[in-house]
Amino acid sequence: MNVVLTARHERFVANKVKSGAYASAEEVINEGLRLLEAEDARHRRMAWLGREIEKGFIGPTKPWSRRAVNRVRRLVRERNGVAT
Repeated sequence: MNVVLTARHERFVANKVKSGAYASAEEVINEGLRLLEAEDARHRRMAWLGREIEKGFIGPTKPWSRRAVNRVRRLVRERNGVAT
């Protein structure tokens, strides 16, 4: 795949490599793509959380049991990719 960068982005990538933070332009681009993927995942988690909160507003209101609290914590950890 060939990608054409604007002059501004070419300078940005070159400066990252020149600074020693990255060994090559490919590493800079790969890091940018990794960050985009992470941002997409964050947006998905936030959307899920928003839906779950909305469910809470329209659902029955009663005190939470310890079991329910632990279940929600587990679900949040799973959605965030944290080992339980």
